[in-house]
Amino acid sequence: MSARAPKPAAPNTRAASVELLTPQDLDRRIKSDVTGAYFFFGEEDYLARAYADRLREAVTGKDDVFNRVVLDDDTYSPQTLSDEIQTLPMLSDKRFIEVRGVDFSRAEA
Repeated sequence: MSARAPKPAAPNTRAASVELLTPQDLDRRIKSDVTGAYFFFGEEDYLARAYADRLREAVTGKDDVFNRVVLDDDTYSPQTLSDEIQTLPMLSDKRFIEVRGVDFSRAEA
């Protein structure tokens, strides 16, 4: 299992570079301050799901339904994702937007 997270961008730059994290790196991030976007991939779906669950719990806790959004193959569109990213968190500092099970080869542009 691997995770990718963007490195912090320099001020006034639009593109962020991507950093490959090991499970140990991700554990350190989860224990500190989790920010940014993460892409989980690999041959072990169970591990990717387990780390995504740990990340979600670190960001929103177990019972925060207001700041967690799941977009799947039926609900995903670039516009929907953009709208969710721009929505402010409710009674919290952070939101967790999970995109899973999306066939991006079929997703609308």
